[in-house]
Amino acid sequence: MAILEYEYDSSALAPEVKRGIDFLYEAADRKEACAAWAGCFSKNAKLIKGDYGPTGVPELQKYLEESWNNTDSRVHDVKKVSILNESPLTLKIEGVTTYQRSGGKEQQGEWTAEQSYVDEDGWKKISQYKINFNMLY
Repeated sequence: MAILEYEYDSSALAPEVKRGIDFLYEAADRKEACAAWAGCFSKNAKLIKGDYGPTGVPELQKYLEESWNNTDSRVHDVKKVSILNESPLTLKIEGVTTYQRSGGKEQQGEWTAEQSYVDEDGWKKISQYKINFNMLY
């Protein structure tokens, strides 16, 4: 399960946005929660990771499901959340993820994500999620 003891400005980050961040990374670490994870995104959301860019909730769910190939478990350790822009809300999120791969190998990577939000159906939903990832070992 995700480690969510991260640095953030509690006077600037709305509680519902913090809860959404926590839910996103908790869901990302549970194989059975791919649909719940994808539900954090707006209907036309785009994820950008290198040259890969799934768009829309069904493609995002498929992306997360496929990320479990060769992975028994993973733990997202969110380190820091910063507000880059108030309107539209854009966050910078920094962290480390540790993977237990099928066959017993452990891998770890550092990442920085930029998330932009829109209001959709009364909720703040991620409209764009750009991930820069560096596998350490």
